[in-house]
Amino acid sequence: LASDQQKDATDVSCRELADCMSPSSRRHCWTKSAVAAFPSSCWREGHPCPGRAWLFLLLLATLLSWRPTLFPAATTQGLCWTLPLHRPDSTAGSGHSHTAADASKLACGTRRPWSVRLAQAATAAGATSEPDQELSWLRGSTGLLAAMVLAASVVLGAAGRAAAREVDIYFGVGNFFHLQHEFVMKEALSLERRGQDISSISGYAGGNKVGELDRICYSGVALAPDYAALGHAQVVQVSLPEENIPSFAKLFFEEISKRSLSDKRPQFRPSIGLRRGMKSEFFKLIQEASDGSLKFVKGQGDEQGEDGVVYVYDTKNYPFRPAEVINQFQNNSQEPQYTSDYNDIGPVLRAVGQISTTGCPEVRPPEVRLF
Repeated sequence: LASDQQKDATDVSCRELADCMSPSSRRHCWTKSAVAAFPSSCWREGHPCPGRAWLFLLLLATLLSWRPTLFPAATTQGLCWTLPLHRPDSTAGSGHSHTAADASKLACGTRRPWSVRLAQAATAAGATSEPDQELSWLRGSTGLLAAMVLAASVVLGAAGRAAAREVDIYFGVGNFFHLQHEFVMKEALSLERRGQDISSISGYAGGNKVGELDRICYSGVALAPDYAALGHAQVVQVSLPEENIPSFAKLFFEEISKRSLSDKRPQFRPSIGLRRGMKSEFFKLIQEASDGSLKFVKGQGDEQGEDGVVYVYDTKNYPFRPAEVINQFQNNSQEPQYTSDYNDIGPVLRAVGQISTTGCPEVRPPEVRLF
């Protein structure tokens, strides 16, 4: 191959030359190259992204059956190659660097010069009789219509299932600086999320009152409505696939057992918020993740907190309100400083609009700790 062709070549191994010439084998080679075209970021928790991949393969198969002369099969010394589908970046840490050695895997036997093989392709493409072409196009039209309907159902169905599996839940125990850090680390390790995919946001919930302009603020600086005075607790909201809810719930329960005396004040009470509260179908997953030592109580707002009790709020009545920008992804004063990579998540999410100013003073008074 020429140097530019080696650069574009997809890492696909063809079978014996005679086999490679059959339509089924060409589809086999194309299927392998299509799978390679989707990077590893499509996988999360071991599940691929079926919507895009199957749509690609389905349309490709339709084209092969609809207009076979697009990929001509010549004689035994003819064509056996894959078109450039993917050009991985060898410096990005994913995919393969396609060197000359990799490109050589495309070889299925002795090659003729490109000019000869292209001439053979043109001859084979033009050899089809007119009636056969008309019949081929008629069959292809029917196949294309069926493929479009099937592709739409697959893609829309997969998208609907994915949307249904994402659940917004807020958890609260102790100060949200520590809990947000723990959840971000859990997202990175369990869900392989990075940067703007991180969903753990600190905020307030669980009170029956709000301040002027619907504000809830970290402190009463400049007469701002103080969240604790309004009966709210510090919480962290996270978006989770259904199958990951139990593991995050277990992490939350572990944090409850680690509470200090300072963390037992009303604004640090153990809290959970999800749509429909204890009637939610997802609450069962949380309850099953508990070891049975905790009591779940329907949240009524403004609770003072009680040992061994977790308040479960319906987010329709007790919605999550995000905290100030200055209180997102910050260090916990009671722990060693977190890494700069963690602190830098705040500017990343602010740039894409996932966090923003709330109308509250962007100040963070020193925390008071009771031992």
